Amino acid sequence: MNKEQVRQISRCERCILPSALPSVKLNENGLCNHCQRYENVSTKWLKDKSRKAIELRELVQRIQKKNKAYDCLIPLSGGKDSTYALYLFAKVHKLKCLTVTFDNGFLTEHAKRNIENSIAETNAGHIRYSVSRRDLLKLYKTSLKKSGQFCSVCMRGISKSFELALRSFDIPLLITGGGARVVYLGMFREVFQDGGASPFSRMFAGDPLEKEATCMMAASQPFAKRAIRKISGLLVRKLGIPVSGASMRIELYDYVEFSKEEIQRKIEQEMGWSAPEGKFEHIDCGLHDMQHYVNTFKFDELTLHTFHRSHLIRIGEMAREEAMSLEEEEELMNPKIPEVFDSFLAEIEVDHDDFVSYVKYWKKLEKYRV
Repeated sequence: MNKEQVRQISRCERCILPSALPSVKLNENGLCNHCQRYENVSTKWLKDKSRKAIELRELVQRIQKKNKAYDCLIPLSGGKDSTYALYLFAKVHKLKCLTVTFDNGFLTEHAKRNIENSIAETNAGHIRYSVSRRDLLKLYKTSLKKSGQFCSVCMRGISKSFELALRSFDIPLLITGGGARVVYLGMFREVFQDGGASPFSRMFAGDPLEKEATCMMAASQPFAKRAIRKISGLLVRKLGIPVSGASMRIELYDYVEFSKEEIQRKIEQEMGWSAPEGKFEHIDCGLHDMQHYVNTFKFDELTLHTFHRSHLIRIGEMAREEAMSLEEEEELMNPKIPEVFDSFLAEIEVDHDDFVSYVKYWKKLEKYRV
């Protein structure tokens, strides 16, 4: 694809999302539904900002009164958001924090050091959850073949790790480093599969790897208990009502301001956090670029960074002109191949032709939706 062809791609007039993506809809002004959603979310955040701060203080006070061994659980990847969450709730709000890390064998050296430093700085508890690398690689391969994606395996591993920790220690609060204003991939159904137990179980049900996959499936429960937990979870998620036996979950940036400069300053000074030169985001997993490389085979209009650059435009950290220039340059490079591509395929024992055939059709993922 040459520069002129790149410029002819139909895109959102504000961000650079291609209209060819099934989940992208342009209005009469050429504005995509994701930019419209962000406007609504941002407007609501500004309106609710003071109230959210009060809610958070009250929540912290209620949690502390429970006098549990641990007040909250924070999944810790070594990236900026989970580290900042630990800083805020351990150092600022003085909660007793337990952290949990799903180690997929591809954590970067920076992530490992950041996890170690964060735990030392906060005196938080820490659990590392991992599965056999041999089994994990097999699960990657099967997921890639069946759904055209492999990140759902790690997403499920992360969910399983905190499910085990919450249940084992009866922790009343789960804090994750997300939020409606910062999400930029989860709303694209054609490329994203979350860590839900049902889709994962459906993918491996009756598969030769079903036994190996059980280490990340949800624990089976009697029907009555499942129904109670389902109702409890609904009340917690939708209404914020703590229910006996159910943990409340909050997304960090639904309650606190997102300021790149402030976050970076605090975690570097207070938590011993570091990143490769010139990087701030996505430094925790060595397979991060592989996830986006897979998507370039599903949709010709995508580069490794289209989703992220669109997000940066929406939050005001990148001009559209700059993003388009980078997209054009990247496409002209045809496009950049992640450094881990060859080694990853070798580890999961997939050749290039099979890889392309596995990942090309995005609708394969729909089979495993809830």
